[in-house]
Amino acid sequence: MHPTLVQFGPIVIGSYTLMLDLGLLAGLGIFYWRARREVDNPDSWLDAALAAVAVGVVGARLGYVAAHWPYYQERLADIPQFWLGGLSWHGGLIGALVGLAAYCAWRRLPLLRVADGLALVAPLTGAAAWVGCWLAGCAYGIPLPNSHWLATDLPDIFGVWAVRANVQLAAAGVSLLVAGALWAASRRAPSGVGLGLFFLLYGAGLGLVDGFRGDAVPHWGAWRLDVVLDWSLAAAGALVIGWVSVRGRKVSGETSGQR
Repeated sequence: MHPTLVQFGPIVIGSYTLMLDLGLLAGLGIFYWRARREVDNPDSWLDAALAAVAVGVVGARLGYVAAHWPYYQERLADIPQFWLGGLSWHGGLIGALVGLAAYCAWRRLPLLRVADGLALVAPLTGAAAWVGCWLAGCAYGIPLPNSHWLATDLPDIFGVWAVRANVQLAAAGVSLLVAGALWAASRRAPSGVGLGLFFLLYGAGLGLVDGFRGDAVPHWGAWRLDVVLDWSLAAAGALVIGWVSVRGRKVSGETSGQR
């Protein structure tokens, strides 16, 4: 497709990097716009989001390196060079949560409310990143018959064209559907439900799509590791939603008892 969009001499702007950056900027912009409308300290919320992004990038790189350790153990100097490619969105999510939790604890911000706000825009960033993968050929799909509804003539990351599963655009579509569902539920949901719904819907959606990926990843038995992590995230989302619901009923009961 178009792995390189712009090149000025030694300066190369890759399609995946550009789309990911645009997705992050758009997500942060929408997040800050909502924070300005809903809270008294929107700048602190934006700082929390930036902390999540910064630690998330580190987590994304470390997650990718861990998943491909046999390659990197002989090329240790390549590990910090994340701009060469190689990010794990699962590792990025873990890193973002760690960075967000640490910053919210330091500045005494409501962690669940801030996390809910970021969960609303995270699928939009994800959609942009998946489109970037479609342009660059990363996270490519398995070969499929021409008659399969998901099949398209696409290259892999090595430039080899074949009729394969268009998992990148399918995942981008899942991301947009999840974003719509989260925005529809955001006005009525108590704190924490938005984060749980993001985990549940995004994990389940990508759990279905990632099974059609053809790029090399470690396996857990017969299952791709990314699929295992997807469904683990979905299960974690269900637990978060359940915990928030039980917590809300308990608080409601205590309030009624005090009356």
